Amino acid sequence: MKKKIFLALFLFLICFNVKAIEINSKNAVLVNLNTGSVAYEKAKDEHVSVASLQKILTSIVAIENIKDLNETVIINDDKLSSIDWDVYVIGLKDEEEVTYYDLLYATLLDSAGDAAKYLALTVSPSEEEFAKLVNAKAKEIGLENTVYKDPIGLEREGQYSTAYDMYKALEYSLKNKDFKKIFTTAEYKFTDEEFEIKGPRKKASDLDAPYIMGAKTGFTDEAGICLASYIKNGDEEFILVTLNADYDVNKNQNFLDQKHLMDFYIDKYAVKKIIRKNTILATVKTSFGEKIDIKTDEDYYAYVKKDAEIEYKYDGLTKVTTKNKNGDKLGNYIVLADGEEIYKKDVFLNKRVTIYIPPKVRYILIGVLVVLIIIGFIRRKKKI
Repeated sequence: MKKKIFLALFLFLICFNVKAIEINSKNAVLVNLNTGSVAYEKAKDEHVSVASLQKILTSIVAIENIKDLNETVIINDDKLSSIDWDVYVIGLKDEEEVTYYDLLYATLLDSAGDAAKYLALTVSPSEEEFAKLVNAKAKEIGLENTVYKDPIGLEREGQYSTAYDMYKALEYSLKNKDFKKIFTTAEYKFTDEEFEIKGPRKKASDLDAPYIMGAKTGFTDEAGICLASYIKNGDEEFILVTLNADYDVNKNQNFLDQKHLMDFYIDKYAVKKIIRKNTILATVKTSFGEKIDIKTDEDYYAYVKKDAEIEYKYDGLTKVTTKNKNGDKLGNYIVLADGEEIYKKDVFLNKRVTIYIPPKVRYILIGVLVVLIIIGFIRRKKKI
């Protein structure tokens, strides 16, 4: 009889990159949020300036530390007196009444430096103290290559991040309902309805990139033009960060890079179920003739080319003995797309191999035992 058991399968995701495409941006990362896989990368871990993408961190820390975002704020010029003259501002005026929501929309959608600084100085007594708060948050959420010194995103010595850290910062922030609502808004009117903002989502729509559901722009001479976007295509969700694209007053190179990459990706790639639950991956035998099916215990998905040829390989032991202990690694199960390894599973034994007697042998032994019992009974009867 063939015995079916589940072996412990551990899945290791192999980065599958779009290689047949180039973009102007010098740093980039595209992450599929459904699978957690890095679909495209370009110098994603290089320490660089990210300009106003830092306002993502400014905003989420402000949201988490301000109790009532609907509260009315009376602008005090003292908090804005030290703002650099060349920073883009929305034009907050002394004694103007706004809400914290207004300041957040201005910060994220319009990249207003005065709004970002006002939020920082509302939460903390100084920019330096606010930076400590943000750096603690960065450490908490796993930003391993980020040093934050300025709420606006100006050039500061020793301040840097990476494309990958900006992806993680945005992924974390989008889990906050207030942040996500603001970030994905196309147009916003201030509470007094006298001022209207058009955000990056509106520009993306105008550039025929409707899958960009929200974005944060950034620019300095050192950082180039940058963009961090939340993208949705059907049921698939992505975060795409591009940094340090060339600036041209007549072009939107950051948006064009993201459109170029996503149009290619959406056209050529899709999520596929590459392994179904209860699929038999391989069969191994014990030294006693028992057959053990190695089976999957769940469905596995991967983002691959739509016309990719999927292959499966098991590389490991084909026979086990009583020397093989519970938890021993038997080998690997590998999935390939067009010959490229995209998934790799370590296969472990999750049962103890015991002496196995095949059914036919068991029946013979039982028969022999019954005969011996009968013979013994007859002999005892004759003696009586």
